[in-house]
Amino acid sequence: MANHLDLSRERLRALVAEGVLEQSPGGGFDLDKTRRAYIRFLRQRPARSAGQDALRNAKVKQVELRTQRDEKTLLKQCIDQVDKFNLEANQRLVGQLMSIPARFTRNLADRKRLEGMIDDVRRVEARWCRDEAARIEKEKI
Repeated sequence: MANHLDLSRERLRALVAEGVLEQSPGGGFDLDKTRRAYIRFLRQRPARSAGQDALRNAKVKQVELRTQRDEKTLLKQCIDQVDKFNLEANQRLVGQLMSIPARFTRNLADRKRLEGMIDDVRRVEARWCRDEAARIEKEKI
């Protein structure tokens, strides 16, 4: 009978002792009568209390917050890796750009002119990066 009702044998004995289920004098159970009695017992049980629901909701919220914190930490690590990559890539690019004038000509006046053009481009891009970073920071607020 315990298997039929999906109960442990101990729980079945406890329900018999509480008078919820009736056991025949020979130790057996009437299947239909026992099933109906058990269903009535389940229907009559009080619903969970508000305190139990509040506790369950608090635990769910705690797990959600922990998950958000873990995701935020992981996202920050990814952003840090991308920032490091971008910094190294930009440093390499600037190094290559700055070597162009010397590779292009031996004429010092032309080199200075090319270096000035490259510096102008670097300043424009640096200004754009500062403005974009300020815009992004402002959106956070």
